[in-house]
Amino acid sequence: MRRGTPLTPIVVSCTVCIVVGAGAYGASMGYWRGPLQAVFAATKLVALLLVLFGLTTLTNLVFAGLLRARLTAAQVATATLLGLTITAAVLGALAPLSIFFALHAPSLATADAGQTQASLAVAQRLLGLHVVVFAFAGTLGVVRMWRLLRVLVDRDDVARRVLWAWLLIEGLVGAELSWVLRPFVGKPSLPITLLRPDAWDSSFFDELDRIATAVLGPAGTLTVLACGVLALVLVAAMLAQQATAAFSVEPGALVLIPGGAQRSIRVPWADLRSVRRLGPSVEVTCLHRQTLELETIHLPCGDAARARDAYERIELARTRGGAPFRAPAPG
Repeated sequence: MRRGTPLTPIVVSCTVCIVVGAGAYGASMGYWRGPLQAVFAATKLVALLLVLFGLTTLTNLVFAGLLRARLTAAQVATATLLGLTITAAVLGALAPLSIFFALHAPSLATADAGQTQASLAVAQRLLGLHVVVFAFAGTLGVVRMWRLLRVLVDRDDVARRVLWAWLLIEGLVGAELSWVLRPFVGKPSLPITLLRPDAWDSSFFDELDRIATAVLGPAGTLTVLACGVLALVLVAAMLAQQATAAFSVEPGALVLIPGGAQRSIRVPWADLRSVRRLGPSVEVTCLHRQTLELETIHLPCGDAARARDAYERIELARTRGGAPFRAPAPG
């Protein structure tokens, strides 16, 4: 999202996606307790994501400035909103799976038969499943924010630091906010309610520790910690990847080798429509001769200086009719 991009369509579409996706998954979370809990959970999950956006946008803007990312308030708000939108979309896509587990889980009738503990164990397992789903959906949201930040920020190392700061802020605020807005699934021993009277007691991490111990046994806490560390390592490995592109100019065509690709793409000069520099990357738009549709090829260059150099070389070659030279992969 560059300066001058209309924000209203983006905000409206993202809000609709959050309402539909988060609402659907929230309803699936509360359905095990009953229709009323499903309505409560759907409303609260939508509110959680929207309030999270409102609470973290200003903080994200401050950290972006401290880390010298040179992002505008609109760009920070859009990046934050798009990350939460992807999370909501993934949750909405997984809502049918959540409903399946809710329908096939032991019903609350066992609690009426005096087996409250058994129903409580079922509720803890369902809640543990939802925590895993939220972690997965949140990771995909982080991936989307990372791709956007790489376009908006001139340097990958700055974009990486900004993303880690935002991830920490949104993770902590979102976890505690979900605790305040509980219940989503609901304990069988308590009546259905919109909010708990003890909403500010304890914390999300204390409850996560209890659920891990109840579901996985004495080693549950260590297992959850190990999974969390592994997830962070995987995210770090993803962010560390800096696949760069190479290209060469021939008399009749531009030959592109996108980052990580094993096969080159030959674009005749007559089919080249536009070349744009987006932060540390270059976008080449060309006409696909078989489908007669415009195709955009993304060329990561590592940083803004290399991207600027690649852009200028391609533009110079195009204006000169393709004087041959070869440009190795940057860095």
